[in-house]
Amino acid sequence: VERMNLLGEQLRNKDRTAVAGAYCHGNIVARNGIAIAIDVVTTRSVWGMYWDVPSKTVEAIAENLDCLLVSHLHPDHFDPLVIKHLVARGVPVYVPEEVISRCPNGVRPVAADAAIEFRGWRITFHRGIHVYDERRMLIIRYFELVSPDGFRIIHTSDHDYTTGVRSGGAIDLLIAKAGGINPDFEGRAKDAFGNLLLHLRPRRYLPGHMNELGHAVRGGREPYRTGVEIIASQPHILGDLLHWGELWEL
Repeated sequence: VERMNLLGEQLRNKDRTAVAGAYCHGNIVARNGIAIAIDVVTTRSVWGMYWDVPSKTVEAIAENLDCLLVSHLHPDHFDPLVIKHLVARGVPVYVPEEVISRCPNGVRPVAADAAIEFRGWRITFHRGIHVYDERRMLIIRYFELVSPDGFRIIHTSDHDYTTGVRSGGAIDLLIAKAGGINPDFEGRAKDAFGNLLLHLRPRRYLPGHMNELGHAVRGGREPYRTGVEIIASQPHILGDLLHWGELWEL
């Protein structure tokens, strides 16, 4: 709760250019006076947590967001309570069109590989493949965001990026899953992430999807140590590691 309260406080400053960390693989990008959230959850809906998160904590985060992008319906990426708060304020919430019937009323569907315009930003909902979805049945997107001044961001969500990542240009910030990419890379998160950096060559990056407390230790939870190891192994590219509530000024 303290970390989420800190996040709410950080979001009040709309003049900064930064990326914030939220639970697991949630991030908020602030640029040009706009705060765009990606897969931000409060943990109220995360399996096995049942924390008593005060409503004012949820509201403090939601009231400072200008839009929310949801990649898929797993509860570490999809929070109905946050969505309801945003919709009630008239803030757009964008979801894959195939899952709209399972979302709170008022969300906005986006087709696979389609792009939307939001206050000068161009946001593409690339069709993804979930990291452990061998049958290719789970609906998931990964995101490409381009700001009005051309700053390009890729957020992989739970996409198995060893199958490829599409981009329309040079990447200024990559936010990618640090581990659990697919069974072939089990225990080799550093190798998979290093390959991704060679492929996309971003100016800077964040390892994400770490310390997911809804998982048991060694039951799918990637420790922060993995992110530290990735950064240490890639000294030629600027990388950072965010606990939720922390910011990286861009």
